[in-house]
This record gives sequence, structure tokens and C-alpha cells, in this order.
Amino acid sequence: MTLTDYIISIVGSSITVILELLSYKKLSNNKNKIISFKNLLIFVIYGIIITINIYFSTALNRAFINFALLFICTFIIYRDSISKILFYTLVIFIVGMIYEIILSIILSVAGINLTIFDTNLLIKSAFSFVNLILVYITFCINSIIKIFRKIEGKINKKIILIVFITCLVIIILTDFRYIITVSSKLYYLNIVIIVCLILLIIFAIYNYLRVEKEIEKTESILSFMTKYEETIDKDRINRHEMLNNLLMLKTIEDKNSIEYEKILNDLIKEYDKSRSIKNIYKLPTGLKGIVYYKLNNMDDINLNVNISKRIIDISKKINRKDYVSLCKILGIILDNAIEAAIKSKDKFIGIEVFNNKNEYTIIVDNSCNDAVDISKIKNKNYSTKGKGRGLGLYILNKIINNNNCISLIQSFNNMIFTSIIKVKIK
Repeated sequence: MTLTDYIISIVGSSITVILELLSYKKLSNNKNKIISFKNLLIFVIYGIIITINIYFSTALNRAFINFALLFICTFIIYRDSISKILFYTLVIFIVGMIYEIILSIILSVAGINLTIFDTNLLIKSAFSFVNLILVYITFCINSIIKIFRKIEGKINKKIILIVFITCLVIIILTDFRYIITVSSKLYYLNIVIIVCLILLIIFAIYNYLRVEKEIEKTESILSFMTKYEETIDKDRINRHEMLNNLLMLKTIEDKNSIEYEKILNDLIKEYDKSRSIKNIYKLPTGLKGIVYYKLNNMDDINLNVNISKRIIDISKKINRKDYVSLCKILGIILDNAIEAAIKSKDKFIGIEVFNNKNEYTIIVDNSCNDAVDISKIKNKNYSTKGKGRGLGLYILNKIINNNNCISLIQSFNNMIFTSIIKVKIK
């Protein structure tokens, strides 16, 4: 090994980790900047350690150390959760290995002796560079990114973590075989290993999603049955009260008296409050439950709900994680709107839901008593409700900042506070 060989190895390893980290950035949507003086220093140190690892470690130790170093480097720069980094680095590792096998087969079919990678460091570095460029290009495709992000949303479950850790061990052992020797037969053999690995992952995820869907369906049915039973009981009580009131009216002899008219007006007012929210059935499960639960008993509020006749089922247009975030956002906004409207003079809440080709929009208006400083509304402790409040909108904006497809615009004009939620549709 000459000094030139060491320099080539360090530079090649540094470029390799940069491409892997760029791929991770695309997959995870992490906003941290990758290019900085501190990070460049980390890349150089990484390249030096990898070079030492390549030439002074045993083959098996080398494979494990390579992955561990990539994991540590990713954690230092992006500061994501361990499970998230484990998942995405493993995905990058798998895709990189698939491309390595494909490229090696192409070279083998072309008649190129693959053992050249063991003797020529420059060619080996160039091969790795091309391989990781293909990986990065793969993770620039939005449809592929969405698939992996959807899977990552389930990674917190123990069974999925066990599957991926098992796959990691298989991959590193496979990589260990690459390091020991390079031959066309070995690459063909590992095609079978990679296919089995991918099928194992798909099977585990499919079973998990199927079970989750069944649980969700059961919970929805039970929730609906509970609501239905409550509605039946409420209707029975209302009919009983109405019958009593009618009998009471019948007992009043003078139907033209002021007393009769007053009682009749009071009863009309009472039953007029027992109104339902129109068109709520057009909302999907989740959003429908939140709107109904928050607003159905708000008799003192002037409620105006306008849901488009041709509205889509948004729950089928975005992934489950984003839909849960949307429900949380709407819940916080409605809580704040109700609290402000109850204290205001006009006591008004307006909700409008509609969509076009690219966006699903929910607009919530509510009356206020106090002016709202829009420039400070995202601050943790800002609130018009007094000291120690304001966490709801802070949490709300934190959810928005961690989400790709949901945005929120808030404004205040003529004592009306407006929140516009926009969701990008696939």
C-alpha cells in the first residue's frame, strides 16, 4: 500500500458516506444541512477509519464495522430516532447491495474479470461511486420514497424491528462473503438471498398491516355501535319529553293566553337546539368523529358547517400517519375555536370542507373577544387565554413542521380568527 492508495481510499470512502447520507436525507426528509465545515471533518475522519478498517480488520469484523460507522455518522449529523436511522440505513444498504449485484452481473456477462476489484483500488472506488449514485437517484423518485416512509411509520412495533434486525444480520453476512472473494457464481447465488430477504420483509409488513386494518375495522364498528346506542337512547328520551310537554300543553284551557304562548315558544326554542350537524356523513371516519364529538352539543354557538357535495375520502388519498396528524390538527383547532367562540359576543364557528384536483381544504372560522397577534402565534407560551396557556397551537405547529403534505395558514380580521388547513392529494 502506497500513500496514494491510502489517499484514494480515504477520499473514496468520504464520497461514499456523503452519497449515503444524501440518500438518507431524501428518504427521511430531514432538514439538517449536510455540507458544513464540521460535517466535512466528520467525513474525512470517517474515510480514515474506513480505510483502516478495510486494511487491518478481519473480513467479518469489517462488514459489521462498516455498517456501525454509517449508523453512527448518520446519527451524529441527522439526530433522528435510533429506529428511524436503523430502518433507513438498512434500506440504503439493501438497495446498494441490489445494485452491486446487478452491476457485477452485467460486468461478468461482458467478460470482465471481477477479481480486478480486489487488486485495483481506483476501479473499486469508481464502482462504489457509480453504485451509490444509482442508489441516490432511486431515492429521488417520490413514489418509492412514499412507500418506504409508509413502512417506517410502522417500525416502532417490536415484530417489525426484529424482522429488520434479522435482515441486517443476513445482509452483513452476505457482504462478508463479498469481501472474502468476488466471483460471478457468488453474485448469482446472492440474487436468491436478496429475493428471499425482500420477500421476508414484504410478508412481515403485509401481515402487520392486515392485522392493523382488522383491529381498526373492529374499533370503528364498536365505536359506531356505541354512538348508535347513544342516539337511540337520546331519541327515546326526547320522545318521552315531547309527549309530556304535549300533554302539559293540552291541559292549558286558554290556548290564546300569554302563558300558553310563552310555554309554546320556550318548547320551540328547546327543540330547535336539538339540531344535528348537516352533511357530516360526507367526512371520513376520524374527521367525522372529531367534528361530531366537538360540536354536536354546542347549543349556545351559532354553528355553520358547509361540506362540499362532491368531497373525496381524504383517508384514502394520504397515508395513515398523515391522516392521524390531520385529525390531531383539526382537533386542536376546534378546541381553540370553541373556547374562543364561547367567550365572544357573536359565538360563531364556521367550518367549510372542499377539495380540488391537488388539495383538500378545511377552513375553520371562529369569533373572538381578544385580538390575536399572528406573528407570535407559533411561540410556545403565547396565548390570549392567560399565563401558562398556548401549548395547543405550539404543538399544532410542531406537527405541521414535521409533515410534508399538510400546511396551515392562520389569520385574524374583524374579530374573526381563521385557520385554513390544506392537504396535498396524491
